[in-house]
Amino acid sequence: MRRIVGYLFVIILPILAAAYAAESYLWYLGSKSLEVISKKSGHKYDPRSKLEVVQDLRKSGKNAAPYVPPETLFRPGRNGLDSALLGKDGQSMLSLGGISKTINVVCNEGGAWFSYMADRYGFNNPNHVWDSDHVDILTLGDSFTLGNCAPQGMSMVDLLRRQTDVLVNLGGGGNGPLFMLAALREYGAALRPKTVLWFFYNNDIENLNNEARNATLKRYLAENDFSQSLKKRQPEIDSGLSDLIDDLSKQTNWRERTFFRILRLQNLRYRLFPPPQATGQKGQSLDVEYGRILSIARETVSSWGGKIVFVYLPFPPRFFAPDAQAVQAASNRKETILSMAKKVGVETIDLGPKFDSFSDPGELAYAASTHYSEAGYRLAANAIAKKLGLKNR
Repeated sequence: MRRIVGYLFVIILPILAAAYAAESYLWYLGSKSLEVISKKSGHKYDPRSKLEVVQDLRKSGKNAAPYVPPETLFRPGRNGLDSALLGKDGQSMLSLGGISKTINVVCNEGGAWFSYMADRYGFNNPNHVWDSDHVDILTLGDSFTLGNCAPQGMSMVDLLRRQTDVLVNLGGGGNGPLFMLAALREYGAALRPKTVLWFFYNNDIENLNNEARNATLKRYLAENDFSQSLKKRQPEIDSGLSDLIDDLSKQTNWRERTFFRILRLQNLRYRLFPPPQATGQKGQSLDVEYGRILSIARETVSSWGGKIVFVYLPFPPRFFAPDAQAVQAASNRKETILSMAKKVGVETIDLGPKFDSFSDPGELAYAASTHYSEAGYRLAANAIAKKLGLKNR
């Protein structure tokens, strides 16, 4: 028995040593990559973790919290995906923004941390936009719409805001079409905006695959008058999100210390066992479902005389040394999704040609796995503004 244990020890120990050596090297490459990107982008490199940034802001007397993307509230339930956020009645609810009137710390892809001071409903807007008697543009979308991970004031929507009187941003990290429809119903409809920009990114179909498993989000699709009355429940939302953050901060994955990341072989496991992607027939059926959601959104906006504009955001990996198969899949999806949008009867803006004709497409994102850089967001904002007939101010 001792001999067997000894043999196992001789076999397993080198394997573990090699695994942790590989993990340490991958972590080193990641940290050096961010440092290199920081120098290239002209940002001062900030090596702090998200939690450290939040703690430092709190020490300086500011209200701060990690941003909680709506999609991260999902938890496995009996009949699909439930929400981990509970209202004061003890029932699950889905929030669409971060903690209100608080600095929400979001991400760091270019060397500096992106955060925003949330408005009264947790979104990335100046608070006064909700007091306006008219809204020119309402934006719906995912993290690209929220502003990840550009310096404050330099994201696509921030730059568009400078070119119109009143713009309200309802973007949220990881949002797919059902979250976007929910935001339109809960917050956007009462504003009756002249134009609604509906942003599409390549992973929105995969996001829909998860969203369609949540009973609350499905009710926005099935019931024209369904609402969670979220505007009246902001204290509940803030309290619930704060409780969730407190619970998560006690777990290892929120401490974000290098030792624990390496101990879990986080980078190595991701590369060896990447998360599955929606493909084939499932993707095709979800494209049809997406069209149904967009059609409902168009009818909603048309009811007050507004118009909805579908904006296609290009896939960053195509700007670098890309995975040809992934880029081809994104291209196929683009053709399908733009055809669907036109069939629904909404105006479309395809930013792909504008990005492809840029002198150095590699400057439009920090890396293949990141959001757009300031240059990418600026190009997108200017192209959209031109299509909408907005004048630079």
